[in-house]
Amino acid sequence: MVSASEAWTTCCMFVPGVALHGYVFVSPHWINYNSKSECFKGVAYSSGCLDGDGEGLGSVAFGLETASFTLTVLATVFVICSVFWIDDANGTSGVAMCCMGLIYPFAGMIGLAGWMAVFVEFRTYEKGWAFYVNFITSIYFMLFCCCCSPCMINKEEKTIRRKDEGQRETQYDSV
Repeated sequence: MVSASEAWTTCCMFVPGVALHGYVFVSPHWINYNSKSECFKGVAYSSGCLDGDGEGLGSVAFGLETASFTLTVLATVFVICSVFWIDDANGTSGVAMCCMGLIYPFAGMIGLAGWMAVFVEFRTYEKGWAFYVNFITSIYFMLFCCCCSPCMINKEEKTIRRKDEGQRETQYDSV
């Protein structure tokens, strides 16, 4: 079982990125479609447009951003569950964290691909705050795993060294 500080740290690292990613996913403030009026287009829907509020940025952006958001939510739920409920005695938490270390950057790449699809299609339009926040969260998911993986590996190596040293001491004491 993990300590309370490790659980709190894990939640603080994963949950804010997913919350921002979710907020951006449902926000219509990606593209200011008409600079003379408050017509904003988002991934799923538009807001304040004369042609109706139903049409979003297109099926490509919607599909990529949906896949990215779904992967990050599922990975975060799995990481939080593994921190609180998976016992490390059989070594499954290391495998779980390794898998999540691959899913987060992949989700970030998919989100970045969705961002690029919007950028290319709406190049001449004014970008909204959600457009830039999506870019930041996609990069965050990719960099987060690149920065955290060495720390997790270092922690695991220290734990293994402590276990090995403890075994050597007990062997010499018993001889």
